[in-house]
Amino acid sequence: MNQEHYMDLHSLKNEGWTNTEIAEELGYHPATVAKWLRADSPPERAAAAGRHRWRRWLEMDLLRAHLGHRAPRRVGPSHRPARS
Repeated sequence: MNQEHYMDLHSLKNEGWTNTEIAEELGYHPATVAKWLRADSPPERAAAAGRHRWRRWLEMDLLRAHLGHRAPRRVGPSHRPARS
C-alpha cells in the first residue's frame, strides 16, 4: 500500500463507505482494509520487512563463516535411505 491508497481509504470511509465496498474499489480484502483503518500511517510492506530479516541472517551467517565457526547443523529428518 502506498500513501495515495492510504489517503483514498480514509476518504472513502469518511464518505460512509463500508470496508467491503472500499476493499472492492481498491482491490484489497475487507479485513486488510479494517486493519489499515486502525493504523496511524500506511503499513510497511511485509515483503520488504522480510527481506531485511533475510539480510540480517545472511550477514550473521557470513560473519560466522569468516570467524571460523561451523555452519549450523541441519535440524529435521534425515534424507538418507534406511539401512536394510
